[in-house]
Amino acid sequence: MEENKKRTELKISGMSCAICATTIEKSVLSMEGVSYAQVNLGTETATIEYDSTKLTLTDIEKAVTDAGYEVINERVNLKIGGMTCAMCVKMIENALVRLDGIVSANINLGTEKAYVTYNPGIITVAEMKKAIEDAGYEYLGIEGGDTEDLEEIARENDLRKKRKRFIVGFAVGIPLMILMHLSVDLPFKMAYFMLVVSTPAFVYVSHPIFIAAYRALKNRNLNMDVMYSMGIGVAFIPDIMGFIGYTHSKLADRT
Repeated sequence: MEENKKRTELKISGMSCAICATTIEKSVLSMEGVSYAQVNLGTETATIEYDSTKLTLTDIEKAVTDAGYEVINERVNLKIGGMTCAMCVKMIENALVRLDGIVSANINLGTEKAYVTYNPGIITVAEMKKAIEDAGYEYLGIEGGDTEDLEEIARENDLRKKRKRFIVGFAVGIPLMILMHLSVDLPFKMAYFMLVVSTPAFVYVSHPIFIAAYRALKNRNLNMDVMYSMGIGVAFIPDIMGFIGYTHSKLADRT
């Protein structure tokens, strides 16, 4: 189908004559799914059209390599923020390898970097950046580039936001826990008071986890954010249901 038809241009080294170009063309055209292949000896490029449901760019490059020539790609090391576990690594790898022009993508959780081999004629670093951010992570620049300040600022902002949420959570949670165990006469029902005070704090503290979990599920992955959000939700939703039951029983008693 037309929507599955891809066109790519490969930079090839090692050619010295017209026979070399013909050899590469025959090698590529022999693959099922390739509909067009033309090699230009002068520019050392191969223009290829293929069915992406039957072949990948890596398969085509292997055919060129097997014919005795080398495909020239570029490599880039991308700095990534926000990874916490192996599932995060898998999400980013999947997001990158789905892009046309990506030959390989290896993510290192320890160094927080993506080591990417790509065809610069098909894809740009800006498109990789968008894929990383769409997956729910932070693009912090290219290793070796002028991005140290950007990386440091991003990490400081992240820590500052986490610190604020931590303080708000304790500032609201500890007093409420104390009130639960004290016989304090309030001019209103304790249950209503706790609901009004705890709900905004709950949303503020936990919303980044739920957003990250949504992005993970959207990309068909289960990471730690999904697990955390399930645990938080299981703890909070029964409280809301209990409050509704409490309110309903009080209204029933009055009638």
